[in-house]
Amino acid sequence: MTVIHSLAYQAAHHYGWWNETGSSLFGWDKIIPVPWVYGAYLVIVIWVFHFTFGKFWLYLTVNILLDGAFMYIVYPIWERLGLVSGNSTLPTIAVVAMMVGFSLIIYLFQLWLDGAQSNLDDQN
Repeated sequence: MTVIHSLAYQAAHHYGWWNETGSSLFGWDKIIPVPWVYGAYLVIVIWVFHFTFGKFWLYLTVNILLDGAFMYIVYPIWERLGLVSGNSTLPTIAVVAMMVGFSLIIYLFQLWLDGAQSNLDDQN
């Protein structure tokens, strides 16, 4: 997930999709903010994946609900509190769709990885 997020932030910087000026923790993390990519979001992704993997529709539902709640409820509150200051050229629903798309990518990757591991186990 960190690789996907890093690539997404680089694309967002290049194409001007969004700019999170207030979320930088260090002077060198202007393009890929460390708190977003390596922080609580990564931990939440791991836990959601742990508890819902193998139950695709539950996994998808939980991701849609959490991503939507974050973008429509949590992020605006953080903006009002001055914790982040983001300017986006994308509608919020597009960002939610991107986040859900990322969750589908890691789900498919894990399915592929499990299949590859299963093939190795069968050969031994």
